[in-house]
Amino acid sequence: MRKLLTFLFALAAIVAAGRLAAVVSPASAQVGGLSFPGPGPRVSSGGGGGRTCTDDTASTNFLTRTGGSAPNYGAGSGRYADAICTFIKALETAGLINGNLSGVGSCGAFTGNAGGFDGLWLIKAHTSANAAFNICGTGFSLVNHSATLTADSGYANPGSGAYVDTQIAPNAGINCLQNSCSVFAGTSTNLVSTTDYGSMMGSGLNIIRLYPHYSNDGFYSAANSGGLTVVTAAPGHFYGVSRTGASSSESYIDTTGTTDTTAAASPPATLFLLADDASGTNPFQGVETFAAVGAGMTPTQEAALQSAYATYVASVP
Repeated sequence: MRKLLTFLFALAAIVAAGRLAAVVSPASAQVGGLSFPGPGPRVSSGGGGGRTCTDDTASTNFLTRTGGSAPNYGAGSGRYADAICTFIKALETAGLINGNLSGVGSCGAFTGNAGGFDGLWLIKAHTSANAAFNICGTGFSLVNHSATLTADSGYANPGSGAYVDTQIAPNAGINCLQNSCSVFAGTSTNLVSTTDYGSMMGSGLNIIRLYPHYSNDGFYSAANSGGLTVVTAAPGHFYGVSRTGASSSESYIDTTGTTDTTAAASPPATLFLLADDASGTNPFQGVETFAAVGAGMTPTQEAALQSAYATYVASVP
């Protein structure tokens, strides 16, 4: 009898262990950087592939335009799609995107403003094709002139006359106008004191310029301005300037703004990234991950754009 009881207890233990193994898989899954046992928690598909962000019309239209999956986004296709979806929806919530992102100039106008984005580029991408896509529509794709794109990193300027053309000519029937214009650029480079990093955006003149860090630790900026605003501050990763009136503009390092009353000047011909002009003058000595051009925006709107950018670059490979 004792042997029979011992056998029955052993059999019950084996059955229980088998049931547990059927519930909890030894494999693991990661969602949002956290490890979960088994196949992971149930998430919204939003397009499949383990997606965590549910696409709306705007994000669906943009992702469809870019291909939205491997090989365009590599092995991390779902992660990229989620990051893009989250970025677009954050700007919709902030009233910075009110269009469906289909066709030309489809970002719409900022809430409370007659203008909106002309160009919005997530340059930290898996391929050069995706880095060039303008979120705001089929116009103003970036045109690379000998700059180096590193997958999952961004554009770098090797010098020798390299630059990236936005194809945007302010005031030519677009949102960036003489008295209402903003330009922004992001970098993953940790800028070092007393180092000259060159220009992240330029117009061939000082009328529009984002020169994030000169050797004197100054940030030089202009948005349709007859003179440069110079700010000496701790280096950041997001730089911009927004003109909201004939004598009112705000220069930004991350979300810290500095007001300038320099009078507006006539807009330049074309905007370039990674240098001051089409000859590659003052090449940027870091990695550029983002750029935007559009109408002037308020400090609250700038903070929303910076937050969406920071979330995006932290979310992709």
